[in-house]
Amino acid sequence: MADAPASLPGSPTRTRISVRLHASWPRLLLPASALAQLAIEPSVAPIPNCAAWLRGALGQRGAILPVFDVAAWSGEALADLQHAPIVVVDGGPRAFALVCAAAPEVMEARPLAGLPPAIEGLPECLHPYFDDALSAGDHVLASFAVHRWITASAPSLVA
Repeated sequence: MADAPASLPGSPTRTRISVRLHASWPRLLLPASALAQLAIEPSVAPIPNCAAWLRGALGQRGAILPVFDVAAWSGEALADLQHAPIVVVDGGPRAFALVCAAAPEVMEARPLAGLPPAIEGLPECLHPYFDDALSAGDHVLASFAVHRWITASAPSLVA
């Protein structure tokens, strides 16, 4: 494994929430302004005539949220919703949920000096949705522009 790139000297540590969207992928950072919570005993209702990666809808606090499986969108097998953690991201009218391979984690990260390196282990189709990369200890984590991914993927939602 290559050495982790250096953080910017004197750069502040930023607290970010990370998610693992597939068991074999490294963690991705949610946008800095994102709020996230683990859905407890979620019940995902299927939505007919939609792409398989739109796993369904989840009711939470009177709102109906779409549940996206980013790994399935990238070509991986559909996750088992009986065992996969569902993470609700943001609140209000832009709220949605992500199928994950592990519970979210809070991480302390710093901006990287120079250009961000390629993040090993992530599918190429996700690279256009990375805003930047930060270092967290020995790891380099990509910041996933999940709202941009949703907007770009929306035309392919209807099966």
